[in-house]
Amino acid sequence: MSADGRWVVFSSLATNILNGITDTNAGNDLFLFDASTATTTLISRASTGTATTNGESVFGAQSEDGNWVVFETFGTNLVAGVTDTNAQPDVYRFDRNLAVLTLASHAAGAATTTGNQGSRAPFVSADGRYLAYSSIATNLGTGITDGNNDFDAWIFDAASGANTLLSLSQSNQNQTASAGSVVTAISSDGSFVALRSLAGNLAQDFDLNSAQDAFVHHVPSRTNKLMSRRAGTNGRQPPFSGASLSTLMSADAGTFLMTSASTELVSGINDGNGVDDLFVARDAAVVLTDSFE
Repeated sequence: MSADGRWVVFSSLATNILNGITDTNAGNDLFLFDASTATTTLISRASTGTATTNGESVFGAQSEDGNWVVFETFGTNLVAGVTDTNAQPDVYRFDRNLAVLTLASHAAGAATTTGNQGSRAPFVSADGRYLAYSSIATNLGTGITDGNNDFDAWIFDAASGANTLLSLSQSNQNQTASAGSVVTAISSDGSFVALRSLAGNLAQDFDLNSAQDAFVHHVPSRTNKLMSRRAGTNGRQPPFSGASLSTLMSADAGTFLMTSASTELVSGINDGNGVDDLFVARDAAVVLTDSFE
């Protein structure tokens, strides 16, 4: 929903929301509802304009003013001239004012060719310019070596039309991290992206627990910071410490909410429940406090 509550994005299996639209994909379609005029617009439409796309569309998110909507879709006929042969979801950006769709998860140097594998779960900055998402594709960025055979985190800049790798190796910015990473949130201005990752080489901080951890990526500097860090250390996660998942991030990226099975994130906490607990990490110093003390 937009910040003022006027624009609402939703997905639906219904085939009768709009008159004059042919819907034969037997899946969810994406719509935009204008509460001011009580009118609905089909977002996931075929390039002909009179039918839904030929595949399911879900996971819609929108900019603060409701002008931009991002989503994932199995459809292959949203934009005329796009080559889509991966048989997996791709990520698109919708311009409400112009009613124009743009492929975001495109191959490097080829704006009308989808990535060679699937892309999904997009998040968008407040102004709609930056779109962060997760992808298994190996051809989204120029000169990137991708050997982890798993999801990686990417950001699309609508101003330049280019995709940039977020889940990169700490020792080589042109190489993906050693294991899978997915996007969980983006800051309002698009300069920070929250990630969860199994990789042990995503940040300069030591990550030795062989489990998922929570990270934040600083887009301008292309650096990652370990958020689920052990108390009393210089950002280290020891062997066998439990998994941590980043879940929410404030608009200014100053506060992160995460779940974790680790018992070492906060000093002096007696944690014997054997299940995940909820933690909040604040500011650059990454001060962790148990939110359910």
